[in-house]
Amino acid sequence: MHFIEVYGLSTNFMRYAYDFVLLDKENRKYTGDGASELDYYGFNKDVYAAGNGKVVYASNDHKDDKSFDVTKLKKNPLELYGNCIGIQHKNGAISIYGHLKQNSLMVKMGDSVVSGQKIAAIGVSGSSFFPHLHFEVRTSIMNAAEGLPSYFSNIYALESNMKIKSGFVETGSIMLTK
Repeated sequence: MHFIEVYGLSTNFMRYAYDFVLLDKENRKYTGDGASELDYYGFNKDVYAAGNGKVVYASNDHKDDKSFDVTKLKKNPLELYGNCIGIQHKNGAISIYGHLKQNSLMVKMGDSVVSGQKIAAIGVSGSSFFPHLHFEVRTSIMNAAEGLPSYFSNIYALESNMKIKSGFVETGSIMLTK
């Protein structure tokens, strides 16, 4: 039996997952030696809701210490993301915002949110090596979820230096906002 199966992960819920990392003009993610989360440009930066919906999951008590207990995945499929918010949208899809800063959540389960609303700050909780925002859209909060594509607007593809007014972005692409 594979590691993934042991923890009940049988689908590809991260099929269209994205990690957002803030960079400086030289494409560096931190200042100094990067030894502290405070060195990273993204740490404690605001996170906003991608769309209207209802908060169906909120975890706010994981420390920003890069610790992760894989055995907790059996009881909680979102443990991977540490501090995390799940927002269910009108079409049933759930957007996940992970690796959030401890005690930064501005919403709780049951709250309604609107697109562009500040909901938390970037941290380094859960299975994270450095501060960044993990974002994905999926069919369910549970392990049996399938990943759903996300569409972005007003971004630039670094590889081609082309502006994308609106559309799908391949996982693994490096995108910039300008």
